[in-house]
Amino acid sequence: MIVNCIRYTVGDDHIDENKKAVGAFVADTTLALAQLWNVFNVRDVDSAVLANAVTNNPYVWGAILLCLGLIAAALWLPGLAGLSGLPSPGPNGFALAAFLSFAPVVLGQIILFNLRPRCRTGGLQPR
Repeated sequence: MIVNCIRYTVGDDHIDENKKAVGAFVADTTLALAQLWNVFNVRDVDSAVLANAVTNNPYVWGAILLCLGLIAAALWLPGLAGLSGLPSPGPNGFALAAFLSFAPVVLGQIILFNLRPRCRTGGLQPR
């Protein structure tokens, strides 16, 4: 949903083609990063936010670092960056993508926090 909002806001018909391309670039980068951070929403309801089975798993951190490296390579290596045909959004575009990519994690953690009382009273069973 966030990705489509960015595309439609920045990609209006009255905006020039370069701004549309930058909007698409920011939207795609936001989606790629949000998918990485979403792994932190997989924790158990009763576990702590920062110390849980997901954050203590070295394979999760290795996968995140590998994916961040691949995303960075696709964005900045000359041979790969040219494949998308999209212009660089600059520091503000990257900051916007990074900031918006954390929205699903924040929302997911709020939902998990609100589910905790129901799990303790027997209304919802944790896994």
